[in-house]
Amino acid sequence: MDSFININILDLIPLIILGAVEGAKPERMPRNTGQKGGVYLEELLSSTTNCIYDVLRMKKETFISLCVWLQVNGGLAPT
Repeated sequence: MDSFININILDLIPLIILGAVEGAKPERMPRNTGQKGGVYLEELLSSTTNCIYDVLRMKKETFISLCVWLQVNGGLAPT
């Protein structure tokens, strides 16, 4: 019981606030839908612009350009 006497309630306020903020955050949608390889990529590229950017961290057009460049210069197969 003596350990509770030394606790300053003002020291706990930041922890309580952080817990409340963390609990109020909306749950994020999973980035992976469980599909494999090409099926997942097709599904992703047919989704919203924001979803594509959230997963790839680039615009769809940039990703397509990168794929084309890698096919021409790096031997990437379109599969």
